[in-house]
Amino acid sequence: MTYGVRLSLLATVLFLPVLGAAHAETASTLAQQGLTDGLSIVDDAGSESFYLRVPSDVTLANPSVRLHLEVAPSLLRGSSVQVFINGVPRTQIPIGELAGTATERQVSLPLSPNDLKSRFIAVRVVPVFIGVAMPCITERANRGYLRILPDSGLLFDDAHTARQTVRAFLSLLGPSPRVRLPGGAVTPQEFRTILAVASYLRSQGRQPVWQNDASMPADIVISRDRSARGLALMHDPAGGTSLVVSTLAPQALLLGPWTDLLASDQFSSSTTPNQVDGPASRALTLAQFGVTAEAVPLDGRATWTFSLPPETMRRRQPDGLHLNLVVPPSLPGNPLLLHVFDNGSLRNVVALPELGGPVSVNLPLVEANGPISDSLRLVLVRQNDTGNCQGTLAHSWAQILPSSTVTTKGIAPADTLDTIGRSFEARAPVYLPPDALRDPAAWMPLLSGVVNDLRLNPYNLTIHADTSVPAPGQTFLWLRPETPDGFSAPIRFDQGRIRIVESNGNILLDSPPLPTIEFATVLRRGGDRGLWIKSDVDAAAIRPLGFDTAPGDLVLMDRNGQITSIDTRVFPAGTDRAPAVSYPESQSWLDRVQNARLWVLGGGLFALTLIFLSILDKLRRHHPDGRDS
Repeated sequence: MTYGVRLSLLATVLFLPVLGAAHAETASTLAQQGLTDGLSIVDDAGSESFYLRVPSDVTLANPSVRLHLEVAPSLLRGSSVQVFINGVPRTQIPIGELAGTATERQVSLPLSPNDLKSRFIAVRVVPVFIGVAMPCITERANRGYLRILPDSGLLFDDAHTARQTVRAFLSLLGPSPRVRLPGGAVTPQEFRTILAVASYLRSQGRQPVWQNDASMPADIVISRDRSARGLALMHDPAGGTSLVVSTLAPQALLLGPWTDLLASDQFSSSTTPNQVDGPASRALTLAQFGVTAEAVPLDGRATWTFSLPPETMRRRQPDGLHLNLVVPPSLPGNPLLLHVFDNGSLRNVVALPELGGPVSVNLPLVEANGPISDSLRLVLVRQNDTGNCQGTLAHSWAQILPSSTVTTKGIAPADTLDTIGRSFEARAPVYLPPDALRDPAAWMPLLSGVVNDLRLNPYNLTIHADTSVPAPGQTFLWLRPETPDGFSAPIRFDQGRIRIVESNGNILLDSPPLPTIEFATVLRRGGDRGLWIKSDVDAAAIRPLGFDTAPGDLVLMDRNGQITSIDTRVFPAGTDRAPAVSYPESQSWLDRVQNARLWVLGGGLFALTLIFLSILDKLRRHHPDGRDS
């Protein structure tokens, strides 16, 4: 059976609207935690594992794990699903001979106090598909699928706080917590604190409701009061509870993973260390990324998956792997094949020695554009040219040693939106309009989305809400309406109607200004780069969903996400230049002269003709005999 399973570490859960007793039948589902499509298993040798977070410092009544399963209808008797809770098998249910609407199954597994001792509940689902009665006659016939639907998750009736702690309060916040802002205009430091709260709530899937009225109840109060320092729970006479977040100093404890350690009701101010970018080249051991010396089962395939932290890979990219392995021998002519994937892209394949045993291999990684972080997946495939039923291989194990290393190198200037996120420094500059500090809530949907997508620390950002301009050598975030001096953008949206025409006359785009449309694009000046996000209307900026995965240098978006992506650097097939961009409603005098050049030329020729005829007429008058000169 394949060892590799996808571990979906779900950051948090949405439990209750207020601290205290919950309403009956409260569920924390996969959909609430971002897995809106659920999880799918399509391989008889596959499985799915995920984690459900247990709220801290609370007592749950009648907790259980509910699995809502959708099963392929063509499976035969004997097909089944095993469910493990925290590594312990808890149930096995039949899923064979189902048809029509009966292909769905509900599984409810009560949880014991021992199951809830850890911060997470580990759930593993392992299916066994039987598609034919004699599978060795028709190999690969045991195909099917199993979906874990997005309404699966943790279910409980009531929750009561065992003690008042900050982490318990945060874990029990509802989907739309009320956040009170300090009155009036804010300072850059206060703006960063508001952004830290917004990005934390957004990362949990919550939508904050911003308030300015001090008389209204709030779940989180952002305060500039000098008597309020750090993080503290505040209780009002009516019995309500709020978390007070001070703006006087950075509150690094509000950022992961520290929120899991807030086991008291108040904390003094905490600071976040200055992050610096690493050297031009370095090697990092896989032990730093969670790889252990545990041997994994190897029948047909084994998989190891680990992520390189964005903080480690900022302004860097993987360059190669040095792997120390212990593998079994392979059949002659059927070597073990090791595949290396980075963010789903195949970066290298190598055949291992047939003798097996301790093996060391160096794997250079071909360059591939990628997002802000790297998810490396190593897949070891065991070949058998005689077929599994005719010559089954003995069960064995494989092991990757933690002393293995990944080598990184610096990156080149980014030219596309899916690569520019990696080029931001830890202390990235952000340029806002001068009035942004008077209404910080209007910028939180946009900035909190960008901060989370690009994995930036809000307290490390340098906020510019003045007339300053980008300094050379820095990748920056530009949120002002006009391009900065000296930088070029692939297209402009402040010149009215836009027309993009290929050299053969094909019109790619001919459109008036687009209402409620926001765009993200790459700004360039030599080797300097910037990310420009701008709304086309005088309205609050929207959250730019999906721009960081676009392979082009321009993305148009609306409130539902990405509309289209354009790469203005790519020449159409059969041409030697990019499509021409024009703005028919906004032209300079040179553009008007260029468009009217034929009229100007015709008018000039007509004037010259009149002058020539006038000269001839005068010459005739000087020759009375009528002879032409």
